[in-house]
Amino acid sequence: MGINIPTVHDLSVPLQMLMTGHVNYSKVTARFNRLSEDIWFSKGMEMMDNSPDPSTGGAAGHHDDAASIANAIEKGLSSRPMSQKDKELDRISSENQARLRIVFAGIAETHGPGSPSKTVLGKITSRGKEFYDCRLETAAACMFSEIIQGECRKSETSSNYFDRSVSIDPAQANLALSTAYRSMNFAVKEDHALYKMQASLVNFATPCRTSYAFTSLTQEGVGLVQKILCEAASKDIIHASKLFLSADISSGPRIIELICNFRCANAGLIQNISDAMVIKYLMEYAQSLASPNGRDYCRKFKTRPQLFVNMFNDIQTIWRVFLELGMQVDCLQLVRNGQSLPVKLFEPAITTARMILNGLITTINRGEMLEYKHIPAAFVFFYPNSRSEPGDPASPPASTPDMSGSRCDLP
Repeated sequence: MGINIPTVHDLSVPLQMLMTGHVNYSKVTARFNRLSEDIWFSKGMEMMDNSPDPSTGGAAGHHDDAASIANAIEKGLSSRPMSQKDKELDRISSENQARLRIVFAGIAETHGPGSPSKTVLGKITSRGKEFYDCRLETAAACMFSEIIQGECRKSETSSNYFDRSVSIDPAQANLALSTAYRSMNFAVKEDHALYKMQASLVNFATPCRTSYAFTSLTQEGVGLVQKILCEAASKDIIHASKLFLSADISSGPRIIELICNFRCANAGLIQNISDAMVIKYLMEYAQSLASPNGRDYCRKFKTRPQLFVNMFNDIQTIWRVFLELGMQVDCLQLVRNGQSLPVKLFEPAITTARMILNGLITTINRGEMLEYKHIPAAFVFFYPNSRSEPGDPASPPASTPDMSGSRCDLP
């Protein structure tokens, strides 16, 4: 008995579903991907059936052990030709890993008279490479959280003060932060408004209140994450598109914890994290605050919240100036060509970081607030309902800003 299949003469309607703007585009392409995987899965099983079996003297046979099955499936899927999209994703992943290596570069001191110093790029860990190469954003986010959990477990068994100061919640490494890392979407401008849309050191602070640790992004931020994920708007995506914003930076120890959290999170991605210049300068900042003079200084001005917001600005600036190097096309091109980066490229960032550290040490030693007495623009980010906005004539004196509207108190 024959089967009558109607002939479709007008393909304009079904072909429209392959356009990225079509409402069914995601469903159609997802179906194609599933069919493709089914085909190459079957090919892998066929390859396994035709491969020699040692237990039968080399004759072809079916291997039912888990390792053989997994290996056959991997061979089948890997033999699938790479699509243009896969090639582009590989290029982006490779480029962003190169950027991260630049940001976490160190300087190796060479021995001998007249021997110049040289830069050493950060080394991506095997788990870090898997994280960047992962095709699924949600799976990558889970991987990122697991990486941080592993580093947190290491810090728990350490006797080092800074390791024991780690207070990050692995849940902070959610889809939004994971996507920001994989796309190198970090705030590189001195604008606290960007903290709601781009990753920053805010995301690594100790939570003010665990149950309210995550605040939804603005609509612009949600759209940005959707664009990066190449997915249509959905409740699931909007729900997952949250950055950790409820940061507690109300004291010296909290600033130290933020720095230690940042180092801990990146230690799972960068193998030689302790050699990175940006980490060295941030840890030097933490050491100054943890010193006896630093602790006394922070206790002395513990009721002046602008002090700690200014300190946050200090460490965010140190991170930013090194981050900017990873965004420079010239630096990226040198890495692509397998060339070493000249030390002079890092000199402006080093100068800025050293100036900030010297300023902190001078301020602590003098026991005065000096430049830290001023209320920075970022103050309204951490204390959104405060009346102490810069330039507001109705504001109270800088020495007594209103803390009643701190971000910690927001639901």
